[in-house]
Amino acid sequence: MAQKLENFDFGTQYPWDEWLDGDAWEITPSDVIGDNLSRFAGTARTQAKKRNLKLRTRSNPAGNLVIQAYAKG
Repeated sequence: MAQKLENFDFGTQYPWDEWLDGDAWEITPSDVIGDNLSRFAGTARTQAKKRNLKLRTRSNPAGNLVIQAYAKG
């Protein structure tokens, strides 16, 4: 039978603060849970928005996703 927990630390799946530091980052399918880069791009955009940032995304010739966060305005 399921049991209620007092607390549980789910942690974070990705190093968002590092990946959204303003540098360009190449994200490969092996970096992403479920290997879905297009879904990951949406998640990255949401994480950037939570930090009051915008996000550039592009696919590179290798088919990987490149992300770069930048300040709004």
